[in-house]
Amino acid sequence: MLDKVIVHGYKERDYNSSAGKVDRRMLESAPSGNGDIVSALKVLPNIQSNSASSTSKTPGEISPANLSISGGLPYQNNFLLDGFEINNDIDPAGSSSNTQPRQRSALSQGLNVDTSLLESIQVLDSNVSAAYGRFSGGVVEANIRKPRTDKGITKGWHANLSWAYTSSAMTKYYELKSSALAELGSSSNENYQPNFYKHLVRASLEGYITKNLGLIASYSTVRSIIPLQSYSNGTSEQKQDQKRISDNYYFKLNYNPTQNLTLEYSFGFMPQDNTYFTPNFKNSRYTMRQGGIQSGLKALYQTNIGLWSNTLSYSRLENSRLSDANYYTMINGSEGQYGSVKQTQNNINLKTEFSFSPLTLKIFTQNFSTGLELIYQDATRNRIQDSYMYIYGGTPQAIPVGSSWNGLPDSFGFISANATQFYHTMGIIKAGKTSFDTFTYGIYAEDDMSFDFGRGGEIKARFGLRLDGDNYMSKHKLAPRFSLSYATPAQKEWQSTLTFGANRYYSRNLLAYRFYSDALNNRRAYYRCAVNDAWIELGSSTPSCNNGLNYATISNGVVKTGNRLRDLEVPYDDELMGGINQNLGIFSVRFKYIHREGKNQITTSSLASTSEYWGSTYMWGNDGASKSDIISFILQNTTPLLTWGVKHFYLFALDWNNTKRNFNTHSADYDLGDNIVYNGVFTTYENMPAQKYNQPITLKLSTTHTLSISRTKWLWNNFFSWRGKYQRIVLDRLSAGTCSATNTNGCYHFSDKTLGNIFNWDMRLGLEVDLYKGQTLYVNFDIYNVLNSKNLVTLSGEDGVLLYGVPSNAAVLGYSLGRQFWTQVGYKF
Repeated sequence: MLDKVIVHGYKERDYNSSAGKVDRRMLESAPSGNGDIVSALKVLPNIQSNSASSTSKTPGEISPANLSISGGLPYQNNFLLDGFEINNDIDPAGSSSNTQPRQRSALSQGLNVDTSLLESIQVLDSNVSAAYGRFSGGVVEANIRKPRTDKGITKGWHANLSWAYTSSAMTKYYELKSSALAELGSSSNENYQPNFYKHLVRASLEGYITKNLGLIASYSTVRSIIPLQSYSNGTSEQKQDQKRISDNYYFKLNYNPTQNLTLEYSFGFMPQDNTYFTPNFKNSRYTMRQGGIQSGLKALYQTNIGLWSNTLSYSRLENSRLSDANYYTMINGSEGQYGSVKQTQNNINLKTEFSFSPLTLKIFTQNFSTGLELIYQDATRNRIQDSYMYIYGGTPQAIPVGSSWNGLPDSFGFISANATQFYHTMGIIKAGKTSFDTFTYGIYAEDDMSFDFGRGGEIKARFGLRLDGDNYMSKHKLAPRFSLSYATPAQKEWQSTLTFGANRYYSRNLLAYRFYSDALNNRRAYYRCAVNDAWIELGSSTPSCNNGLNYATISNGVVKTGNRLRDLEVPYDDELMGGINQNLGIFSVRFKYIHREGKNQITTSSLASTSEYWGSTYMWGNDGASKSDIISFILQNTTPLLTWGVKHFYLFALDWNNTKRNFNTHSADYDLGDNIVYNGVFTTYENMPAQKYNQPITLKLSTTHTLSISRTKWLWNNFFSWRGKYQRIVLDRLSAGTCSATNTNGCYHFSDKTLGNIFNWDMRLGLEVDLYKGQTLYVNFDIYNVLNSKNLVTLSGEDGVLLYGVPSNAAVLGYSLGRQFWTQVGYKF
């Protein structure tokens, strides 16, 4: 039997703060797929996600989906692993394209954690305590399990080894046969993966070295191989594999030298390497390296006056691109890549908290807690080589009559011409390193009071203040937190609790603002007037070449924030919530309403050319706003229902979400001034509305049934989900030439599309056989989309994939996966 998790820290009152909790029983009984945290949270309400691995276009992907909590931005959640932050601050919003200045986004959670390590996952979506900061969405707490204490036949040591597998042969695909974007369905393109092989291997060891010193060690790997053709018209000899590899190496020591002192040390190395190539380009392979190291020391000391908690952690996270080439040209066939860029983030985090023992005076009880958090962050962006982009500024131009190419490389050493054409413009981002460090602090104080009126019920109130600041944007912000609850005087199993809250949450600052501006400001445009001329760096005015060619499409990139980053305000969300918790014997019911208003959200806008800046200029600002209204409901039994020896667990969840934003993410991976057609009207990207991320109504039902017969244990788990109609901005047609008011056929065409209701049923069938005194052989058989339903969905850069030519505020239509099978076999003792 699994040990009960002991949570140390300030005494937490239930103010309806949680969207729900996924415990170890649920983690082990539900279909687990790639084994990531977000997949495990799909049973809970008020959580929206969309994974590339669940669509018929990209089932070979392994990265966890982006997660929106309470209508918040996916990159403004706070992910905690055993109390230590694992947030990616480098560029979690990232880009939906792979370009010279930008690169593909990494995970918003900095580490892709395997759920086999975990005891539980809890999501805080409202009325969040002042002890938590640096988020405006929600908090995801993943807790590592502790070593088992039962002895068995192995002197207290336990191990587990398993292998899971799926592939394209075990997957039913659905595809848009008549889509206007059929060209995206090429098997040379990672957006369409007709073949893949996916393996998940896990191994763990746990036990107690001495009476008071416990160890848990784990290794897991998810590996996906995606065979693709190098060219869309290629032959079988021109195939190459793309790969996705995520590894987890982890160990944790738990030491209790005395009854009042607990010491814990953990170390995790969790890299992820995704290897890609650009279709129809040679020398175009590149690897996106993500993840990294998380190490932490925790000390919990119970004094006579309260609990003192201290944590010290170090993490090193990465989001790097390692390319085969540092040039990009299409003059003599398509060739090259954008060069290698190494981005790292080093964090040292010190946190101390003290939760005073309760003070009781007749009907009054007070719990006071306070804490301090100090974070030092060092960030580096290192472009290893100069990056030469010959397509910057336009396509090759015809060599004028009377001139000819001399057949030699250009002044940069590359071939940029042929017998009939030459590049007259190009751009270079210079090699170089950008490094800076930041210091962030957080201070909070919280008073949690209760008044027990006996037959009149109990009133609880929690008052909190949190002050956060840093030297990055030089802002210091005070966030008030207030929660109130009333519990009826009924017995605990029939008690009703009413809750209310008014809170403010400040966002975490992203290093991407600084990195992106430095990358663009380090871009230099070059031109030449004739095919054999040396390249000339662009000045502050249009080049004077008497050759009739257009030079107005290039500029030395400029990103401004007025004067400097500290001119930006820190985005925040204000929240009002109300709810009721109702205990009905062995059932628990929770209902809540959440209203959020996001303010000072980061936006990107374009500026016209000025005498100071010639060409495209972008400015960041705080013009973004959002508004969310959310209703969530969850019903579950807290102890198993028993019928003829079968144990039953049920969880039903409902949520209604109405979120509106006037902005997309801070990414600027397309020219805001470019012309497009939206709903039949000629306009620009900047004037197109923000993407509609809303998924109004969702129903979820999870059922788990277990039966033990002799030496065997049988498992049947079902997960049913229904999602109502919703809207997205969809790309209908790719560009086919020059876009103008008189030639709209050359424009990208976008429109609003309504997607219909979706019903899905996933299942796990499991069997365990006790071979000898706890040595157990087990098999799990997972079936996704049992009914093989054909559900229309959308796919976008927000889902972690690169859609060539598709900006981040748009999506393409596709279908979710049909029926898919996973098999798992394992041995444990």
